[in-house]
Amino acid sequence: MNWTLFTLAECGLSAKEREVIGRSLPAGRDQKVLDGVLARMRTAAAHSGAIDPVDGTLPPELRNDAAAIVRHLLALELPSGIGNHDEAREKAFERAMDMVKDLAAGRVPISRPAAPEGVPGSLFSPRFSARAQRFDAASQEGA
Repeated sequence: MNWTLFTLAECGLSAKEREVIGRSLPAGRDQKVLDGVLARMRTAAAHSGAIDPVDGTLPPELRNDAAAIVRHLLALELPSGIGNHDEAREKAFERAMDMVKDLAAGRVPISRPAAPEGVPGSLFSPRFSARAQRFDAASQEGA
């Protein structure tokens, strides 16, 4: 499966939330929160042996969890009473953080990034080989 870029538009923020974030947070702060979440999730994915070389990309199965974490972190940065803090979002955040921990521990399988066109494979396993050493009575020490 293809890993695709993940943007703030995919985080499921309402128009009101985007407006409040735009007014309440310093310019670019929302993007910094997103970048931090992406870095955390991509690092966890790297522990399972799968990582896309393009920054800002996620596999499809991690997108909902990334959105839940971004929504939660942005709501925490808003002045009290402005953020949309409900129990469902809180539970989604907790599930997403548990999934990131499981992903980092290698307990969650994720899709490998698709190989770019013309490249045989995006991941490879190196093979090391050597001729087996053979000893006989003449080559042994003390013989």
